Amino acid sequence: MSAAFIVDGLTEKKIIQRLCKGATVRTLALNGKNVALTAIAKAACSLIKLFKGRHYPIVLIVDREGRADLSEEIEEELARLLGELGVAENEIIVSCPDRMIENWMLGDNQYFEEVYDIKISRQYEGTHGKVEIRRLLSAKKISYHEVAVGVEIFCSIDPRRVASEVQSFRRFRTKVGLYCPWLRGAWSEFGSTH
Repeated sequence: MSAAFIVDGLTEKKIIQRLCKGATVRTLALNGKNVALTAIAKAACSLIKLFKGRHYPIVLIVDREGRADLSEEIEEELARLLGELGVAENEIIVSCPDRMIENWMLGDNQYFEEVYDIKISRQYEGTHGKVEIRRLLSAKKISYHEVAVGVEIFCSIDPRRVASEVQSFRRFRTKVGLYCPWLRGAWSEFGSTH
């Protein structure tokens, strides 16, 4: 039985499809900081029911965005809400980037230095990662397009380096690493370019 992923949007879907070959990926189509966690849980539950027990585990990745709760609190609350909707606790893994998937990308300062000649000397977790990446890349005359450049960056970063710098990614890697060789750092399978 293979894992299935439920993610916020198209960027995350393309990343998972590339890095976790063969995994089923569905999007929530409920992106944004104002979407209630109850609405996310209900949408995720509907998708989980459509899987009809064919996948294990089911990994739900939802950005923290601008929510006041910490990403770990959001993970716990979504797991609780899904449990109330009948999703078995051992069936689901919930992960919440702090604040968005771009914050995970910024966790590999060696990649940014080697590929873009950008020195990252601070921690970006909890900031508006998309704005930060756009700002850093624009200084090098590079436009940031999530579905093209974002997917390429994410698929090229080293998950071991990111886990050492970014707490929300470390939790994700610990929980999901068994189901995706990329997260364990099995670079030979992915043809890393750096």
